[in-house]
Amino acid sequence: VLQRILNGADAYLYVTDPYDDKILFMNDKMAAHFGVENPIGQICWKVMRTGLENVCDLCPKRKLIQKPDDIEVWEEKSEVTGRYYRNTDCLIKWEGDRLAHLQYRVDITQARQAEEALQTRLKQQELMTAISRSFISTADMPTLINNALDMTGKFMGAGKIVMAQVNEAEQVLDF
Repeated sequence: VLQRILNGADAYLYVTDPYDDKILFMNDKMAAHFGVENPIGQICWKVMRTGLENVCDLCPKRKLIQKPDDIEVWEEKSEVTGRYYRNTDCLIKWEGDRLAHLQYRVDITQARQAEEALQTRLKQQELMTAISRSFISTADMPTLINNALDMTGKFMGAGKIVMAQVNEAEQVLDF
């Protein structure tokens, strides 16, 4: 019954032995998402990560072993899937009354991407405001335009931005 409930959850979750990192349970959704076949008994950090020789640095199980009643919530970007997750980790009682490490993971990629897009728009608006303010000046127009181009170049990470006009009669750019 518990296995059916956990497999029906709309989240990725797995349970490991906190002392040897062997997977005790992984719900079907997580196994399919990470492409893991027969996860039981495999080492979690070998299945869930790439190129590791030892337990993950991010894994909160060490903290949880020190404070078994705590819950750790943290975010990460998986190098395996390229997606962002909010993880909730805790220790639970498992078969035979032994402690087990449970991780409940929710995909937050869309929210993270929306947040990044909003931050980009806010930075663009700040740039436009700064450029607009810079034109409230007694400086000459070429100086004002060069200052605006410099600000835009810094924003875009470009070394230099220039403005040119096509001279069609001579087939050249006039700067």
